[in-house]
Amino acid sequence: MVKLFLISGIIALAIAIGLAIEPRQVVIAPPQTNTQNTEELAIIAEQIPATGTQNPPVALPLETLPEPLPETKIPLAATKASLIAPEEILQGNVGRITTDDAPFLKKVVFDGVEIPTFVYAGKPRTFIAIDLAKKPGTYDLKTTLTNGETISKKIAVIERKKPLVEEVSIPEKIGGNTEVGQNNYLTSMNEANTDIKNIVTAHAITWTQEFIPPLTNITITNPYGYGVSTGAYVIPHKGTDFKAAVGTKLVAMNSGVVKISKNYPFSYGNMVVIDHGLGIETLYLHLSRMDVKVGDAVARGQTIGLSGDTGYVSGPHLHLSIKVGGISIDPMQFLKLFNP
Repeated sequence: MVKLFLISGIIALAIAIGLAIEPRQVVIAPPQTNTQNTEELAIIAEQIPATGTQNPPVALPLETLPEPLPETKIPLAATKASLIAPEEILQGNVGRITTDDAPFLKKVVFDGVEIPTFVYAGKPRTFIAIDLAKKPGTYDLKTTLTNGETISKKIAVIERKKPLVEEVSIPEKIGGNTEVGQNNYLTSMNEANTDIKNIVTAHAITWTQEFIPPLTNITITNPYGYGVSTGAYVIPHKGTDFKAAVGTKLVAMNSGVVKISKNYPFSYGNMVVIDHGLGIETLYLHLSRMDVKVGDAVARGQTIGLSGDTGYVSGPHLHLSIKVGGISIDPMQFLKLFNP
């Protein structure tokens, strides 16, 4: 009887996941001094499973993490510039596109979708986020420079090996492995995902420095990209879990504006979401205390709350997700993009 219920629960969860990944629009708020029409970027939104399974901790200092895949320079005829872009991007990773001299990037289109550009450290850049479920293969990158020149290249999306973990039961505080517990989780998760999808991002980046980890000591308990095995289904974990006792101080990874500071008791618990402009968002889940409210401007390194064990968890930890254009990417790989 329990087995039958679990199977039916899995099917219902799978349906909910399907609902959570409907195409969304990332709405970029227009600058107050600009009357041009707001551009909308069609992307895919997805849920952030937040099981909090406590696998044996694996200490991964930032300096020992693998570097992003190599980038190549493509010389542009009759200009001084070179387009710097990766040859391939792993599922769940993000690629960086830039030029090393004038003329600069004006427009970037990847797989038919226009991606916002920005200037950081004196160079024009854009980030190409690859969904964990994006089909491996070769995709078109088309760029337009400020002098009107265009250049195209192919970027390969590489399949990520996704390790599996054991199924995690619904915690008793949510309702346990019952129909009530299942409905509590799905309702709360869908509410949180709807709030995330409705975020209106700033028209420009809000930061001038590199992103930093949200914790002083980084020990990963569950990495990005693993799956929760249910036999017939695998639920992806689109974030990174860090070891953090209840009450551990958390800081903003960069300057931005708080868009969500709310409790989702049966899923993500106390969650803070910070918008860093142009669809770049950092999400901090399962907090025991939230020290910021919606609309607050936060500085890089500012305390935003304390870690905890609220919501759908099996123990205290911090679940961190980073979204680029609505796509949850590997937080640790994202941090590597800012290495010198």
